[in-house]
Amino acid sequence: MTAQHAPLERLPLFADVTHSPAPITPIRDTSPVDYLFSHMKISPAQTITELLRICFPDARTALDMTFGKGNFWDGTAHVELTGMDGNPKRARDLVGNFHALPFSPDAFDVCIFDPPFLSNGGKRSIMRAQYTAYRTVEEARESITRGCQEAWRVARLGVVIKVQDHHHGCRFVRMSDWVRAAVPMEQYDELLVPNEHPKIVDPKWGQPQISTYRHHSAYMAFRKDGPVHKRRQPAPSHIGPRCAAPMCDKPIGHLRSVAATCSPTCRKRLARQRGGSR
Repeated sequence: MTAQHAPLERLPLFADVTHSPAPITPIRDTSPVDYLFSHMKISPAQTITELLRICFPDARTALDMTFGKGNFWDGTAHVELTGMDGNPKRARDLVGNFHALPFSPDAFDVCIFDPPFLSNGGKRSIMRAQYTAYRTVEEARESITRGCQEAWRVARLGVVIKVQDHHHGCRFVRMSDWVRAAVPMEQYDELLVPNEHPKIVDPKWGQPQISTYRHHSAYMAFRKDGPVHKRRQPAPSHIGPRCAAPMCDKPIGHLRSVAATCSPTCRKRLARQRGGSR
């Protein structure tokens, strides 16, 4: 004889919960400027503006080490910008090599670094002219490592570094690992951004496709005070005068507001440049 079982009583889910959950604001009712997801299709300038707002609200000055065409800046970022480039035709404020920045340590609150990333492009490659800068992958890694180290030296608060993990020579090149190895601090945050323009596909790549086509960039943020996320107060809006000595651009501060330099060392350096003493 088959045993007869009484029907199970259906209990409401979470019957023991006696309190109401906290209200959640629907994202569609939130202004777009109030949120940033880990993956968003926005312009390079919007990307930098939002990352500075979220990760570096306490920054007031920024150095763009690879200014190029100025695509990172549309006037909406809350920082005072200095644009540097190795090409005099593209340098906004000064010409310089990101391997050896002409600034003292902590000269800027944040450094922005967007290095070229491809190597040994073929003579017939349609991407060579725009993206190729190195003869080998090893040379690319050495160059980007030096740039990351210089950015970290010159930045007071931290850095934002844009890279693209990609395929080259039938192998996966993870540039983001180069950056993590070069920066002596655990990564603070990251934003993945799809490219604005359609993917360039070289006809020589052929079919069938054997690798995923890379069509996004990684913007990696690192803070010198550590990887822990916490709310930070915005920096005072008044930046004030800055040091006039060569190789320095630090704020002078209210204690030396009538001086031309930020320290006695810089005063001597400025005097040597002017050919006199004071």
